[in-house]
Amino acid sequence: MTYKFLILSFFLSLLASCTSITDPTLERIEDVEIIEITTDRLAVNLNMILYNSNVFALDLASAAFKVVVDDIELADVSQSYDTEMPAGSEFKM
Repeated sequence: MTYKFLILSFFLSLLASCTSITDPTLERIEDVEIIEITTDRLAVNLNMILYNSNVFALDLASAAFKVVVDDIELADVSQSYDTEMPAGSEFKM
């Protein structure tokens, strides 16, 4: 009977320790460089510093986000990457 209780306790502790994957958060934007400004186009280079709060690394294949200034959506951005987001730390994108 004791062994059954130990095995059941072990599996319940495994289930309780499982966490869901959380999205990385934007911490700050650095090194903004304006490349081109025209009436219909704005080209910039910048580094986004993100934080991966997960306890494991995540592979980043692509990213999609919206550029919003003063509650006005200015652009949709989609980029491809081949990088890893380290666990519990900041990374540059």
